[in-house]
Amino acid sequence: PRFRDVSLRISQIRRQQELDHLFAEAEADYQAGIYEDALTKYEQLRALNVSYRADYIGSRVFELYMGMGRDLIAQQPQTPDNVPPAYDLFTKALGLQPRSAEAAQEQRLAGLYLDGRRKYYEGYYDAAIPLLRAVFDQRPNYIANTLAEMLYDAYVRSGDQHNEAGDMYYAYEQYRLALGLPVPDKSLA
Repeated sequence: PRFRDVSLRISQIRRQQELDHLFAEAEADYQAGIYEDALTKYEQLRALNVSYRADYIGSRVFELYMGMGRDLIAQQPQTPDNVPPAYDLFTKALGLQPRSAEAAQEQRLAGLYLDGRRKYYEGYYDAAIPLLRAVFDQRPNYIANTLAEMLYDAYVRSGDQHNEAGDMYYAYEQYRLALGLPVPDKSLA
């Protein structure tokens, strides 16, 4: 009790014990497959002490961001509404490991899809097609068949717009490209 730094050392030991306990809980959640809770606890650890097992926790958080993002994209039933939160997760993963080609690729595909979908719903079909096509060329089953059907419809609508404008050759080309897509009903093209 006569030493000045005793209370400081005791509080440091207690903080270390709290960090160790939170880390053990995060690891237990991770091993049990409760990934969202594990991620929350890992993020708490990083907020409490950025240097506490920094490399290990950073790689674990990166892995969780990537896994949860991929799970959102592949979740059944697949829905385009899962892409924005998946994009955010891939962006966070890329923030942790900026040189990760895997994270950059996933973020790029999600970003292209979101931009293409926005252009599509705004009626800019010629602008949407290259964005959606870039995703389709790399992953034809991205968001199940939603991507292929949206791309098909964009080709058809672009063809219709060019047909109305009198550009029959370009309209024909758009319809031809639409016919090459794996959609169940190709009658419009």
